[in-house]
Amino acid sequence: MNNTPIAPLIRDALDPTRSVVVEACAGSGKTWLLVSRIIRLLIAGAGPSEILAITYTRKAAQEMQARLNDWLRELATAPEETVRAFLRQRALNDAEITRALPRVRGLFELALTSRPALTINTFHGWFLDLLQRAPLNAGAAGSVTLLEQTSPLIEEAWQSLAEQLLDAPDSPIAHALNNLFRDYGLTSTRNVLQRFIAKRAEWWSYVRGQADPVAFALDQLQEELGIGFDDPIVEPLFADELLLASLEKFAGLLEKNATDTDIRYAATIHEGLASPDPQHRFRTICRAFFNKDNEPYARKPSKARAARLQADEEQYAKLNERLTARLNQAKASLIEQRALCFNRDALLCGEALLAHYQRLKDGRGVLDFTDIEYRTHTLLTEDDHAAYMQYKLDARYRHILLDEFQDTNPLQWQILKSWFDAAVGAERTPHVFVVGDPKQSIYRFRGADARLFNLAKQELGEHFGARHLTQDASWRNAQPILDVVNRLFSAEPAFESFQPHHAHQASLPGQVWLLPLETKPEAAEAAQLGLRNPLTTPLADAAESAHQREAERIASSIQAIAGQWAIHEKGARRAAEYRDIMLLTRTRTHLRVYEDALKQAGIPFLTSRRGGLLETLEARDLSALLEFLVLPYADLKLAQVLRSPLFSASDHDLLALAQAGEGPWWRRLNVLVASGAASETLTRAHTLLGSWRYTADQLPVHDLLDRIYHQGEVLARYRRATSAALADSVEANLLSFLELSLTLEGGRYPSLPKFIDELAVLRSSRDEEAPDEGVVADAENAVHIYTVHGAKGLERPIVWLIDANSVTPVKDAYGALVDWAPGDISPAHFSLTSTQEERGQARAPHFTREADLLQREELNLLYVAMTRAQQYLIVSGSEAKNSQRPSWYARIRSVMEPGGDLMPPDQAPLAPPPAIHAPPAFDTAQALPEIGPACGQRAQVIETPAMRHGTLLHRLLEQLTPSGTLSPNSLPRAGERDLGSLHELHKLHLRQEWAVTEDAFETLWREAQAILGAAHLTRFFDPAHYRRAWNELPFLTANGDFLRIDRLVEFEHEIWVLDYKSTEAATEATLAQAAKPHRAQLQNYLNAMQALFPGKQMKGGVIFKGGLLFEISSPE
Repeated sequence: MNNTPIAPLIRDALDPTRSVVVEACAGSGKTWLLVSRIIRLLIAGAGPSEILAITYTRKAAQEMQARLNDWLRELATAPEETVRAFLRQRALNDAEITRALPRVRGLFELALTSRPALTINTFHGWFLDLLQRAPLNAGAAGSVTLLEQTSPLIEEAWQSLAEQLLDAPDSPIAHALNNLFRDYGLTSTRNVLQRFIAKRAEWWSYVRGQADPVAFALDQLQEELGIGFDDPIVEPLFADELLLASLEKFAGLLEKNATDTDIRYAATIHEGLASPDPQHRFRTICRAFFNKDNEPYARKPSKARAARLQADEEQYAKLNERLTARLNQAKASLIEQRALCFNRDALLCGEALLAHYQRLKDGRGVLDFTDIEYRTHTLLTEDDHAAYMQYKLDARYRHILLDEFQDTNPLQWQILKSWFDAAVGAERTPHVFVVGDPKQSIYRFRGADARLFNLAKQELGEHFGARHLTQDASWRNAQPILDVVNRLFSAEPAFESFQPHHAHQASLPGQVWLLPLETKPEAAEAAQLGLRNPLTTPLADAAESAHQREAERIASSIQAIAGQWAIHEKGARRAAEYRDIMLLTRTRTHLRVYEDALKQAGIPFLTSRRGGLLETLEARDLSALLEFLVLPYADLKLAQVLRSPLFSASDHDLLALAQAGEGPWWRRLNVLVASGAASETLTRAHTLLGSWRYTADQLPVHDLLDRIYHQGEVLARYRRATSAALADSVEANLLSFLELSLTLEGGRYPSLPKFIDELAVLRSSRDEEAPDEGVVADAENAVHIYTVHGAKGLERPIVWLIDANSVTPVKDAYGALVDWAPGDISPAHFSLTSTQEERGQARAPHFTREADLLQREELNLLYVAMTRAQQYLIVSGSEAKNSQRPSWYARIRSVMEPGGDLMPPDQAPLAPPPAIHAPPAFDTAQALPEIGPACGQRAQVIETPAMRHGTLLHRLLEQLTPSGTLSPNSLPRAGERDLGSLHELHKLHLRQEWAVTEDAFETLWREAQAILGAAHLTRFFDPAHYRRAWNELPFLTANGDFLRIDRLVEFEHEIWVLDYKSTEAATEATLAQAAKPHRAQLQNYLNAMQALFPGKQMKGGVIFKGGLLFEISSPE
């Protein structure tokens, strides 16, 4: 590499004695450069503990650490000539290499054994480490843990705020929230408050040090808008006699003009002037001067109007202009005032919601990423311990390396700057190495500000003597791709500092194709469809059809590419594989269309759809199964489960269920199985579902799912029912769902209903917080589909920009407007925004600056997308609605013409496409053979007839006794619980479900009636005598033991724990002796319940056969 044109840059960038800022284009080897500098630092004598390397993502940090370890291992074990060549590439001459060799050979051991170790981390990981190492009295972090999924806790904060406002309906916050709901609706209100939460770091920085943050922000906003909350606007307008006279005069001129329109407008003015309500008067009169879009009527001069008005024509024009301007000024003031009132209500509610959110986190000992950043900022800039922490950093780190600096946000930069400034003041200036590329800054939605790169370059150059180096040579891209990049971005005004790129591998072949746009179906073509059956034929969507056509063309082209195109890799040619192809999209809006086309074509693919796990068919099947286990009368869930590959029930099976009598489908399935009319598939489903229902509230969710996966042969059945191209992805998703049951909130929600609730929250969460789809373990030969954000740092020989003609709408409604200039310690402006119509003019400069930054980031996204391609770049799209902003397709078309055959030049086909062998079609009626465990057997519990009798009696008592808080009149009295309270059909259903004979069931029934009909037990079973009751109540003890109480009854002053021993016979004389073996267990129940019902007397009772009761009282 030292013979290439970049040798001077490498020499300067890797000089361990000076600070450097490197601005490097995509594919230029920034990570190579950064890790090489670490090697040079270690060779120069720097200790591993003196080096701090910060990057943006955990993945990047892990890759950096892995590359460093690999290189150090190579330097320790490789032959000397290999080591010398390695060091020459890193700008060491032969004499320096000879002197350094002894130390070089020991660097691997040094790096592994050094304590403290060399630090390679993300900003947030390093910040959390700083907080945990801060002095205890700093109150920085302590033993808190990181909260990565914030949406569930924000939702809980919403509920907490709602409960507070229910208790205080006349509070200012309650009135403010009601105003927002009334004027903007529930959805918009939630959106703006959640975006306020998302911008809490900027909010805290804006109001830092203020006793009343909301009052401070509103004072600043009032001054900027130039209006107050109660300033009269309309009233003074109509107090102006000259204005009223002008309106009357203009109405007369409209009538004199005598057109139908002007006569109508004159009547509107008269109507408004007659109204006693100033607001109604203003709105009515404005209808005569402004259209529905609030644009003033033109009322252009015409010969006809001049002829009608004659001498009054000039006065007509002047009055119209003057009145329109006066009314427009009032309308503008009303808009500013409405924006001010909106901010008053929204900021008040947002601050209250934020306070609840922060309290919830404090109570659980967790911090989110924003907390970590802001607390670190406070610790190093404002806290009493700032000087101490800065001194510790100076003493520890002498070399700081910052990767992907274009993704830094203002708080992160201020943290670094406060440390660097203190180091300069103490004359202990470290060496700083910064590498990044403002052209690749695409994370503004997370707070990143590419302008900080130039600021850091200036600051480091001034105070650290840092040299600024540029690198515009790419190791990744072929020159034909870079030629299009150069033509496109050299012409963009927003890329004024763009320097043309060139390829290191000049001989690498490449090409760019801009395919013609897919057109929407013509109206005549759509009309040919004629009448359609809406139950079987969906309404055709023209835009969707165009995307479908594009997707089908992509799929057919990929089939032609695989095995036919030549990929140049490490000096050799090989046939293209599916793994060489990357599909890139700006958004996920139509992603499903492209995925479906690939599925139909049998092309294997992997998608990076974030948060997509719970939306996959297999995850939906498992979610439906879990919901059915909790709610056995959820018929649709049961139908979905039966139809899924887990059971593969046929249409005939479902029709049989639908026709099997009345009632819920689970009851019908019981009847069908008991009658012997069920198919083998339904019989298997009945057995497994019944078993899983019984254990659903006994096992933690992961253990339950593990049992379902084993007994239900989940992985094997889904693999058999899925095409070979997708089988690995489906299996990975199934395993990810199983893993989710452990990882969700650290596995702290063992109950199944709670887990289902958490899944619902995650399903409605933001994409980046919902669980991702599973990752296939090996390097699957599959097409990869990414969004541009997801593809950052990746590359492929063939990249296809799909849906490139779509324009992403700007989402500027109901959000936070923040204007934070680089280098400022806090934002110059912070306000909340509602609709486009309520922006006003006073904040226009802030909106304009934000729009300019977003437009530059849109260009950055296109630059990142195009530079992922190593050899071939293909761009396609479909016709779209006209937009004021150019699409990516339009920008690329401005520098090249669409068309051309999709075949690389001078290449002959190399080999047939790789075959994907699909298994034979899955026979849904055929059950898979039982798959035994790989090793050993699960223990089989042998149930004796007595045990089964006792279990069924418990279940019958549970059916016959109410639980919860039912009203006294909602169920018959205990003595009335005979055949009338559980009619014959229900008895038949229970007997068939439990698979017992009529005689055995009647025995169970008589024993249950003996207990429920006993007069001395009536108060335990009659809702008229108690407050609440629970049957089969499960609970976890402090030791983690899972126990279950047969029946718990709450009275006014006491709690009763009842334990059924209804299969054990006893008499009055032997009652105490019979209860003796059960006293300890019952006492444990009482002790556990005492903590849940403090202040109430605890009592227990063992109920024997025939209704005999032995009472146990808990000691006071």
